[in-house]
Amino acid sequence: MFHLLSWLMNMNKKTIILLAPKRTGTTAIFNVFKKHSQVKIAHHDQTIDNWEPQFWNLALKAINGEKKIFKDRLKKTFPDIKVSNNLNKEKIFKMWDEILKLYGPYIFDKSPQYLNDFKVLKLIHSYNKSRKNVKIFCMIRDPRDAITSQFELWNEYTMEDNLLKREKNWLKYFQNIEKFKKIFFFPIFKYEDIALNKNKYFKKIFKHCKLKFEKDSFSQFKPVSLNRYNMVLHPKIKNWKLSVKMQKHLKKYGYKKVNFKISYMEKIFFLIKNFKRVIPLKYKNFLKGSFNE
Repeated sequence: MFHLLSWLMNMNKKTIILLAPKRTGTTAIFNVFKKHSQVKIAHHDQTIDNWEPQFWNLALKAINGEKKIFKDRLKKTFPDIKVSNNLNKEKIFKMWDEILKLYGPYIFDKSPQYLNDFKVLKLIHSYNKSRKNVKIFCMIRDPRDAITSQFELWNEYTMEDNLLKREKNWLKYFQNIEKFKKIFFFPIFKYEDIALNKNKYFKKIFKHCKLKFEKDSFSQFKPVSLNRYNMVLHPKIKNWKLSVKMQKHLKKYGYKKVNFKISYMEKIFFLIKNFKRVIPLKYKNFLKGSFNE
């Protein structure tokens, strides 16, 4: 009876979740849903540039006793929502119901962190089993491009300067995605397909999410950094030997070996266009400080 009442109360509300690893175009998708007239982003300020509430992964930690991070993040994201004591699954579910009520009725959410732990995905699945109001879709990008982008951006200030570590993280994400697909239906879209044929693929995405087709919402979506892996001159990228598991992953998802050569002039043009990526972080910070003085 309780689950029936929860379903009736939430039948006109919807949670839309994008599952995707880092550097796969999730910010661009965030901006698409931010512009859609039927959808609110998961934040009290609808003008924010980009945000990941990390509600479900931090909620799982809170259920297991680590409440502080969850409370702090929730206060920044949805300041009107109160965190009750002795959290359990049903209390977490009622909190998200309240978020949909106050900030919805349709909310878009995304975070690569949801793919770190299959228990987080099970928590989302459990919520949907009682509410029947969650729509999920997944986005993949050529992992060579995504990992190259991660490496360029973050290798100076994270411990993940080893490309094989990034490969392992990527493959872990997709193990959880494939496992999750066995209990929760959702489509997988390629970033490259969306970027090169926006009308076709956003029509599919909006249809899956039960939203009306709005061309204006994705007018700014453009192909960025396609084939980045083959453009970069960084020696670690050039000498990157893909693991056997990653090669199988590429084949499974249709990312075949690039069969064309790229001239040094094309690479130089690409680097000039993306010059910020090749400036070491310490110099970026120095220049930033100089301009701010």
